[in-house]
Order: sequence, then structure tokens, then C-alpha cells
Amino acid sequence: MSIYKNSRYAWLVLVLLVLFGLAPSLVAQSTSTGALTGTVTDASGAVVPHILIILRNNTDRQDAARANAAGEYSFSVPAGSYTLEIRAPGFAEFRKAVVLPAARMNIVLDLGQVSEAVEVVGKAARPQETGTPHRIRVGGMVQATKLVTMTKPGYPPGAEAAGIEGTVLLRAVISIKGDLLGLSVINQAVDGELANAAMDAVKQWHYDPTLLNGEPVEVVTTIAVTFRLER
Repeated sequence: MSIYKNSRYAWLVLVLLVLFGLAPSLVAQSTSTGALTGTVTDASGAVVPHILIILRNNTDRQDAARANAAGEYSFSVPAGSYTLEIRAPGFAEFRKAVVLPAARMNIVLDLGQVSEAVEVVGKAARPQETGTPHRIRVGGMVQATKLVTMTKPGYPPGAEAAGIEGTVLLRAVISIKGDLLGLSVINQAVDGELANAAMDAVKQWHYDPTLLNGEPVEVVTTIAVTFRLER
């Protein structure tokens, strides 16, 4: 009888060991990380260095990376479906769906379209004025926001010593007084020290507010702060 009981305990121990051995692999599968790499070039085949690249998933979260001097970029984010976006002056907007955990996407940027508009104005016959003149409020005049005070972020010593680089994406509302309201980090995966350094500096920024028809209005802004180590 004792031999039978001992054999049952042995089997139980063996089953527990197998289950505990599988547990780490199950956890790893549930938190798998996706890797996306590639190179950015223009239509001539020349690399496009230091361009900002946005990786957006189906929520409001985003990640950002800046290509290096060789036009190479990389992301390390949770596996899933994303949209890769690039908006750069002179180039057409790039947008491409990508599914991680592993992918490589070399990006070729096309030149942006150029358009011109010509308005030819003639003299129309003036209608005969009758009654009280009617005043029309003319709009469409926008004066863009202008950054007037900028505190530059410092590189966190811990991140610098550890060789950590990255781009911090911040979102805020520029108030009618030119202050930043609701400043927050919107990256999915970004080093905490870099994020804090960016926040501490940017929250001190001040703008001339956007004017719509001469009146200040609130606008949403996205700010990209890139931390890069010289090698």
C-alpha cells in the first residue's frame, strides 16, 4: 500500500513540475513583443536621414522613432496590427498597415504634389444700392501658433550611461493664453527617464496662440522630443 501511495505522490510531483515549467512560456506568449525595422529612402534611392516615423495602433496610443544617419529605423512594441505613418515637408504622406510580431518594411517616399491656383478678377456692374447696407463678417484668416519660449530637455544621466535612445511623443492643448494644457505622453513604449525629462522641459514652453479671424483659439498639438546619442 505504501508503495502505491508513494508512486501516486511521485506522479503528482511530476505533473506539478511540468505545469510550472510551462508557465513561463505561456506568460511569454501572452506578452510577446513585435519588432519592426527598415530603411527610409526617396524615389531616387537615396536614404532619408533623421525623419520622424509614427507607429499607430487601433487605439489612441502611438509610438515614434527617428531614422538614423543611414535612414534606418526600428520599433519594439507589443504584437498586433499597426499603421506606419510619415509626414515630411516636400514628400507625399506615407501610410501603410503592418502586422507584428515580426516585420521589415523598407519605405520609399514619393515627392509631394505641387499645385498652383490663379484667380482672374474682372469688374462687374455695380448693383443699384437700396435700403440699409448689409455687413458681412469675413473669415478664413488664420495666424498659426508660434513657439516663443522653449526650455530644451536635458539628457537623463541614467539613460545616457545605459545607451538608451528614443523619441517621446507628447500631446497637449495650446490655450488661448499660449500655455500648454493637459500635457501627456502618448507613446506605447518609451523609456521612463526620457519621458520625464521631455515632460519637465516642455511643460515650461510658451506660445503665441493661434488666431482665427483675430481671436485666440485653442488648438491641439503633438510634440516629438528625440533623444539621440552621438557615436
